[in-house]
Amino acid sequence: SAKGTALITHAHLDHFDSALFHTSGLELIAAHQAEAGPASVLAKLEARGIYVYPLPTPNADMPHNSYIVAANGRRLYFTGDTEDPKPLLSAQGIDVAFVTPWLISAINKSGRTIAARTVIMYHHTKDEFLGVDVKAPCTNCRFIIPEQGEVIELFR
Repeated sequence: SAKGTALITHAHLDHFDSALFHTSGLELIAAHQAEAGPASVLAKLEARGIYVYPLPTPNADMPHNSYIVAANGRRLYFTGDTEDPKPLLSAQGIDVAFVTPWLISAINKSGRTIAARTVIMYHHTKDEFLGVDVKAPCTNCRFIIPEQGEVIELFR
């Protein structure tokens, strides 16, 4: 029986190593899977009140999904490595958005904002943004740039 579910945005090795994954005991939802695989996992999650919405989003050279996850009255958005801010910018009612630095930069340059209560910048290296002033890509929100290993309390 699976211990949990992994949402894999795409199959680049910095996101998914099939050899390591097979030993994890996790179920999988991934852009590079045949549709039947994620469908059965999605149904199991829905039976537990967890709704995962894979959003096909562009990323260079391979299939890629961003994800909205809804559970316990909260909505989380995971952008993955997409370079297109449009799906994130059109999302409404997001409690927490996990967004890459390059997407934050593109959104800030566009003058638009993310409609989320909290934005967490992720997919950066240790100390990469330490002491760097990054403009929040959202209005009246909590903006977090965590360091690797940092524990963040999302909901109080």
